[in-house]
Amino acid sequence: MASYRVFELEDASEEKKATGDDLTVVYDGFSILALALPALYLLWHRLWLGLLLYIFVSALIIMAGQTIDPAIPFFLNLLVGLFLAFEAATFRADKLTQTGWREVDHVVAANSMEAEARALDRHLQRQQQKTIDRPIPEARPETPLRATAAYKKQPPVIGSFPVRPRPAGRRP
Repeated sequence: MASYRVFELEDASEEKKATGDDLTVVYDGFSILALALPALYLLWHRLWLGLLLYIFVSALIIMAGQTIDPAIPFFLNLLVGLFLAFEAATFRADKLTQTGWREVDHVVAANSMEAEARALDRHLQRQQQKTIDRPIPEARPETPLRATAAYKKQPPVIGSFPVRPRPAGRRP
């Protein structure tokens, strides 16, 4: 069983929300394509900045490796590919978040088709609950730390570590 992240388009029409056309599912795991062909993976998923960064890093690795040993660029590019393979889902999720999508659910399923079916089922159940029963209460933001009474009683902190007041009459 694999884990999938479900994203919903924030400014979708009511028609799309009712049918679930505003959902997308992203596999949350290791990407073999990103390991084997990192540039193609980045191009396919339209991760332009990641593609430019990958090309730049690969070019630096190749130039540096030519002066030392010809085998070093292969292994360093393999490390870059491994990093990309492990973080590919995170990069896709961040791009979706930046382009107007929000993460609404996590689904565990055997494949992407089953994940889409489960996500759509949960989405339609939420839509029915919102319209028929009662609105789902939104999470309230927590009280900021500075507004609490415990924070106001503490002395100010300068730097990374708070300075405790020394007892009178003792010297270090």
